[in-house]
Amino acid sequence: MSLVSTIYGSVRQVADSLVERKTSYESVVLVEYPREGVYMIGLVTGEGPREAEAIAGSDVYNVFLPNSPNPTAGRLLLLPEDQVHETDMSVRRGMRLIVTTGMGDERAPEGVSPQLLERVER
Repeated sequence: MSLVSTIYGSVRQVADSLVERKTSYESVVLVEYPREGVYMIGLVTGEGPREAEAIAGSDVYNVFLPNSPNPTAGRLLLLPEDQVHETDMSVRRGMRLIVTTGMGDERAPEGVSPQLLERVER
């Protein structure tokens, strides 16, 4: 069990250091990908190009879908607004989930607001 603890601790440190850096990620979203009914965490990096909006006929967002556990690689999707599902998840928590392959998520006890947990984590 100590090997698992060592690996988990190391991965957690990497996740924390990645999140601490200044990022230009605007928010964490869910995107139905790679097929219907399956969702990936995405990071909104900005508004999509006008050319994409003209083709889609609506607002388009640049959404980066990072690979797990290495978020330095991934895919950039240009998604119409109706395919981007907003969350109240912080970028820090989203990155922690990605880097730790979901093992770094600590669910809030019932009745505790996510905003309070974010303040406590800092």
